[in-house]
Amino acid sequence: MAINPDSAVIGVDGGGSRCRLAYAAGDIRHTVETGAANISSDFDGAIKTIKSGLTALAEKADIPADALYACPAHLGLAGMMTEEDGHRAAQASGLIKVTVSGDREITAAGALGNSNGAIVSIGTGSFLARLSDGRATFVGGWGFVLGDEASGAWLGRAALTRTLHVLDGALKATGLTQELLKRFGSGAAIVAFAQTAKPADFAAIGRDVVNALEGHDSLAEVLMDEGVAYILRCLRALDWNPQEPLCLIGGLADAYRDRLPAEAQNALIDPAGSALDGALRLARNHHFAEHG
Repeated sequence: MAINPDSAVIGVDGGGSRCRLAYAAGDIRHTVETGAANISSDFDGAIKTIKSGLTALAEKADIPADALYACPAHLGLAGMMTEEDGHRAAQASGLIKVTVSGDREITAAGALGNSNGAIVSIGTGSFLARLSDGRATFVGGWGFVLGDEASGAWLGRAALTRTLHVLDGALKATGLTQELLKRFGSGAAIVAFAQTAKPADFAAIGRDVVNALEGHDSLAEVLMDEGVAYILRCLRALDWNPQEPLCLIGGLADAYRDRLPAEAQNALIDPAGSALDGALRLARNHHFAEHG
């Protein structure tokens, strides 16, 4: 298929567990999915994943690889912390006209498009963002070790910590802590689990916290309230006001939705699109900003 590389764009949503790539030209869109693409934890592996995805995308779109590599592209990559990270990834990708950002930027661009407003992204990890007159401001997204408050991984780790407090006699047991202690068998087993567990493993326990809300478990209620308090602090830090749209996304969005104060609930809107949509939007925005 013969194409004009300036009429099409490439978007890449490179996440820590999967990488999605899209080719879009007018009403035509092709999408492929590959493995993890976190440039912080495995730079070489992430680039290999992106390149294999581009090869698959060229085959699916039935265009030559060199034509695909000439299309304006935007990579939104997990693990990008500095501009140098972006420059390095751009050069290694082999794409000719490419811009790079973190995955937070493409998530915000996909959820809100070009509209003002804020997003709260709460899944295995967490971050918040506000778009105002084309400028994006972010809070959080520092990763599981030092951040990701209110997230599934954070909830799971906090539940295990409080379970150890119950064993120490510093807290009263709840149905949730009893269930976790029954599952692990001992405090030593909980500690052993934590030494090798990944954020996704903790997030699975975070889902137990959410499920415990159905029985009005007091610990689950406390942890969710702490998560809500964090979200509200971050929204204040972003100078979000209730007259602006608020988009709640991620695997725990529904769990937090009804726990937000009324003014936040009244501002909630559905996301305009996905992170991959955001990558395509930024590819177009950067290209047309340069070429008119």
